[in-house]
Amino acid sequence: MSRTNLSGLAIRMPGLTWYLIVILLLLGFFGFKSLGQTDMPTWTLRIMVLQVQWPGATAIEIEQQVVDKIERKLQETPWLDNISSFSRPGEGFIFFALRIDTPDIFTTSKKIWYQVRKRVGDMRFQLPDGVIGPFFNDEFGDVFPLVYTLSGEGFNNAELKDQADFLRQELLRLPTVDKVTLLGVQPEKVYIEFSRDRLANLNIDPLTLVETIRQQNSIAPGGVVHSSHQRGWLRIEGGYRNTDQIADTLIADGTGTLIRLGDIAQVNRGFQDPPVSSMRYMGKPVVGLAVSMASGYSVLDLGADAAELVGRLESSLPLGIDLTLVANQPQIVSRTMNLFLQKLAIAIAIVRVQESLGLT
Repeated sequence: MSRTNLSGLAIRMPGLTWYLIVILLLLGFFGFKSLGQTDMPTWTLRIMVLQVQWPGATAIEIEQQVVDKIERKLQETPWLDNISSFSRPGEGFIFFALRIDTPDIFTTSKKIWYQVRKRVGDMRFQLPDGVIGPFFNDEFGDVFPLVYTLSGEGFNNAELKDQADFLRQELLRLPTVDKVTLLGVQPEKVYIEFSRDRLANLNIDPLTLVETIRQQNSIAPGGVVHSSHQRGWLRIEGGYRNTDQIADTLIADGTGTLIRLGDIAQVNRGFQDPPVSSMRYMGKPVVGLAVSMASGYSVLDLGADAAELVGRLESSLPLGIDLTLVANQPQIVSRTMNLFLQKLAIAIAIVRVQESLGLT
């Protein structure tokens, strides 16, 4: 039985051989240029985490009255592999995992995560009053090729966050950007510090003080005024706009005398302490922007687009704020690609030299 000799065929038909070589080289070149390039490609994880909070509840109460009910409802979800959970005072976590043989995991997981949210939302009324959540997290596979930080002497976290929000809105306009996540942002809080002994001397119940502040800051409908030609909305003013207005709140003592809140307590505006998350770079507190790449694009295009945009926006930032690129995956990918192409060219050159010298 004769076997086809490809080498002999190529020698007998040199024109066709060179034509196929050129076509393959062109296809390879254009395929390489249009290939998605990233150092850490995204992947789909088969797990979702649900978090519930019930301030004041014990771990057993969280487990029996909240977590167990959610777990029973989630057991009806298709392609479920296992459900695990743990509870601690005031908080519970549920881990929902898909089976390893789930077909088309990228598309199927999105449908199942929607089903999880829908099923839990349908039974939300069965949970006790005071339960906060559940909160869902299924974005563990996000990869951020670019991370910027904002810092500035004399600027607090809230002021840095305002500038980060501006940059985030502009970065999201780029077609190569999928999402931009802020890092190290600390929520602002208003703290009312008072002495229990002083309140006791004035015969003021701390719960009454808190309830008075809550009612003063509540938003309620005022009604509608109808006339023959128009209709107007009545709005009740009274919500707090700054700490001075909170300090001016009048509190009734045990004798019915009204006392200004600022005279018996200190009202301060600050950040959540301890912070939920924080970020530091070179020893300085910063606010970070983590940029995720849109699907199907090259990380090199992302780096070029972001660099061009940030270069234009950097001059519009307030004087004293520094914008620093602290994670640059496009640069790493570019170096890796150049090193690969360099080694490939050297290998081809060595083979050609050996052929020309008759060493092969």
